[in-house]
Amino acid sequence: EVVFNDDERTILFGMNIQSLAPGLEIDTSVIDAYVSMLNYEEKFKMSNMTRHFFYTSMMVPRILKDKTKDIDKKIDAHYDRFHEMLSIQMENDVEKMQMDDVELVY
Repeated sequence: EVVFNDDERTILFGMNIQSLAPGLEIDTSVIDAYVSMLNYEEKFKMSNMTRHFFYTSMMVPRILKDKTKDIDKKIDAHYDRFHEMLSIQMENDVEKMQMDDVELVY
């Protein structure tokens, strides 16, 4: 059964929520649903407040798997991957991607 659907990319099923039980590894879809809710709530902040962007698990794996030794190359590669994933998350909307008033949350 579907417990959460943000009508974009995030769907959470009841069986995924069971991963919140003590001693289990939390399913990434649970985290993604929470992130979706946080990002949704950010849309309603007053305009004079710094907004935050929480990224989904989709953005993390390639960054974590990077084995580059040269720190400058690694930073550039991380930025390129982050930008690529951000473009997907923001649906290539230039206005959304400006993020002048957004603080990234890690």
